[in-house]
Amino acid sequence: MAPNINRHNEGLKAWQKGLSAEQAAIKYFTKTGWMILQHRARNQAGEIDLVLQKQNLIVFAEVKHRRKLTDAAYAIRPSQQRKIIQAAEIMLANKPEWTFCDLRFDAVLTDNSNRLIHIPDCFRVI
Repeated sequence: MAPNINRHNEGLKAWQKGLSAEQAAIKYFTKTGWMILQHRARNQAGEIDLVLQKQNLIVFAEVKHRRKLTDAAYAIRPSQQRKIIQAAEIMLANKPEWTFCDLRFDAVLTDNSNRLIHIPDCFRVI
């Protein structure tokens, strides 16, 4: 039974680190003039960590925490990008007020040294 408990504890720690990374990203974006429209926006296609707006720009941001920043960057795989894009498309269909806004997909990476990097336009719809 101990391996299941350890796996649960590791999963809980990872979830807590992810939540902490999202809170750091919210703080960063708020300080830099962004309006947080949604946090952990979910629909049938998946979840978008943060939906932000600054002027006429809507940003769908994926937040990743790993031990090292490079590991966080590589964690946003093409399959996850597709899910984020699909979730954004559903969200856009339900938000006609965003029709004429510019759209962008960003990433926010954090590591165990509490570094945070914002990567604007991290991936695109092809």
